[in-house]
Amino acid sequence: MKRLLLALAAAASAFAPDAAADVAFNAPGALNPVIPGYFADPTIRKFGDTYYIYATTDGSGAGFGPAQLWQSKDLVNWTLMPMNWPDSHWIWAPDVMRNANDGLYYYVYCQPCQIHVGSSETPRGPWKNILGESEAVLVPDRFVTNAITLDGQTFVDDDGSIYMYWGTWGIYDGFGCGAGRLTPDMKGFTETRLIPNTEATDFFEAPFVLKKDGVYYFMYSSGSCHDHTYRVQYATSDRPLGPYTYRGCILETNADGTVHGPGHHSVMEEDGDYYIIYHRHDNPHSNRGFHRQLCIDRLEFAPDGSILPITPTHSGPAGFAKRNTLPRNLAFGAKVKASSSYDADFLPEYAVDDNNGTLWRPADMGQEWLEIDLGKKERIGSVWTQWEYGTQFYQYMIETSTDGRDWRLYADKRDNRLAGSPMTDFGDTEARYVRITFTGGEKAGFPGALWNVKVFADAETSCPQLWLRLGRPRVAQPRRPARRSLPPPLGARHPREDRRTRRPPPRPLDHARIPQSAAEALSAAYPDGPHLLRRQVVAP
Repeated sequence: MKRLLLALAAAASAFAPDAAADVAFNAPGALNPVIPGYFADPTIRKFGDTYYIYATTDGSGAGFGPAQLWQSKDLVNWTLMPMNWPDSHWIWAPDVMRNANDGLYYYVYCQPCQIHVGSSETPRGPWKNILGESEAVLVPDRFVTNAITLDGQTFVDDDGSIYMYWGTWGIYDGFGCGAGRLTPDMKGFTETRLIPNTEATDFFEAPFVLKKDGVYYFMYSSGSCHDHTYRVQYATSDRPLGPYTYRGCILETNADGTVHGPGHHSVMEEDGDYYIIYHRHDNPHSNRGFHRQLCIDRLEFAPDGSILPITPTHSGPAGFAKRNTLPRNLAFGAKVKASSSYDADFLPEYAVDDNNGTLWRPADMGQEWLEIDLGKKERIGSVWTQWEYGTQFYQYMIETSTDGRDWRLYADKRDNRLAGSPMTDFGDTEARYVRITFTGGEKAGFPGALWNVKVFADAETSCPQLWLRLGRPRVAQPRRPARRSLPPPLGARHPREDRRTRRPPPRPLDHARIPQSAAEALSAAYPDGPHLLRRQVVAP
């Protein structure tokens, strides 16, 4: 019965026509947040038939990276992909655009308080700073007087002219947003201007400009990014550098607080429809708002050209995404139990609800496990795991069983040194039970928490790791004999890790063990050498 109810809830959300049919933040199948993890300051683009999200890596309180992007074919199923650059200490508020003057893609990002620009022949690199040195600065602080340099964002006008907007803490008297028209090679400016906070009321940071029907819409964030006051406002003009006229607030915290502090957004237009992507704080809200998540909703205009207030949703792109058809996730809504749970906000059921806003978190940092009962024996061809922090590696093993007592090893990642989301493991077996045991990870103090576990009957190959040949389904191997393995059978308490006998660190990555196709792809993507594998490679 529970499985049926979960399936009905997911179906309802999948066909929700508008915000009026929204679902609860923890409803199974809710599609906002769209990304399983903590990311902020997003820019969304569509190049060819692929969507890309470039964002600050959040969850650490500092946006330290590493360089990454998310890509998707349908706005629903996203895969984390590594990039070679930036390699700086901070990687904040990235933006990417294609320059029609030379056909190259340009990656714009900031550190406090300066903006850097790189170029590449593809939307995911390899990138190189256009000014030479890796951290060469295009826009230094106060390049425009009284505009504190941060959050650079580009806009391309109808005539091909390229503009950049930037700024933070623009709330002081005489301050505001820096703006300028770039040279065709994007290495300088032909004119600049301060858009003062007398035009963009309460301008704080995160400018974004779009043009529709001859009107320039200057959008930005106000309030504090740490709390409920963070919101999106806008002003309009008939010229890209202004002067602008303030028009009002269009996105803010919702009534029950489950959409909390929405802001720092970008907008994508597709076939005449507009979509806004923004970050909001996680549920339940973490301290100081540094665990942000990405959401997508419609952006609509009134007949007079004004932007209609946005009702932020938890159903997200369910009503408008052209979803690719994936095989049925056998784990969705299945019975589940775990070695422990942190509290009632992080239940084991949240690992099988296909909701990127809910998380199973164990109580301890040691070896913890999650067991899924598929209800009956099923063929299992691949298992996806989406760990809490996709940019750091996790070590784990996956086992299967037909009876919940005798277990067979399905995937052994106890020596894993690769990061990614989803982590994709292939096999060929029949089983009713799937057990995932966290055994360690890249950083101390992080438990083996999971956003989602997805189990497919076939070797599901829709994730972009396989488009780029960074992984491939393994040939089915002869089945190993049944064995008893850690953790002990359910019913016995899982042993806590004894810190005096903690297993030694994993052995270094053996590059020769990577499939040849992956080595070839990695060599092309990372010409500086395999040392970049340690943290940035998506696991096969």
